[in-house]
Amino acid sequence: MEKAVDAATTFFMPPLSGDEGTRVSGQVHSWLSLTYLQYARMKAWLQKDKGWGQSQTAKVEPHLLEDGSIHPSVLTRALLDRACGGAFFPGIEVTAIVRDPKLYAEAFRFDHNVLEPGDVTKYMACPWQADFYECKDAWWPAQRPDDVVHEDSFKKIFDEFDEDALAGTFERALGERQPWARGVGDAVPRASGTFLMEQVLPEIKKGETFGEYAERLANTWLGFLAGAASV
Repeated sequence: MEKAVDAATTFFMPPLSGDEGTRVSGQVHSWLSLTYLQYARMKAWLQKDKGWGQSQTAKVEPHLLEDGSIHPSVLTRALLDRACGGAFFPGIEVTAIVRDPKLYAEAFRFDHNVLEPGDVTKYMACPWQADFYECKDAWWPAQRPDDVVHEDSFKKIFDEFDEDALAGTFERALGERQPWARGVGDAVPRASGTFLMEQVLPEIKKGETFGEYAERLANTWLGFLAGAASV
């Protein structure tokens, strides 16, 4: 455990927050870490560089069933290969609930005797857009980066490329970054809920018949649509 505490810093990979919230140096469970299987595979890969496993052949699952239909394992892998996965706080595709082995009937198959409809996703962020924006600083760098190399900066550097000054060119290109979410929140605020309820769905006036209310509502909507069309 002492080694794990020492490794809970940005000096080790991956330097990302985990299932227990924002990363904190020295707090092991607040960091995203390799699973036991991933760690075993990394060790095997390291040993392979030293001559281990060169004669082994990986088992390949059949792509089709006997009747010609697609093998279920192909569909499973097609989805999982494109998933973000951890960290699950709350996560992108699903939350930390997927780490509980009691929820599975077999590998990659939930046990319907344990789970009810909605159980897998009920802890997800709602709305997801707000959580996605807040997930900055060491969460999902591929899906939600913090800083990016702007295309204009990248082109400018390589347009000015000098073969004699090759050293440092790529590093300079990666170093000139801009916030990925730049401009978000700078727009004019939307109308409040009160305004929307009063203007778009107004209350019935005293003594007003349903027909009169429907006509007034229709005229209001026509005005909104006409204004939107002229923009």
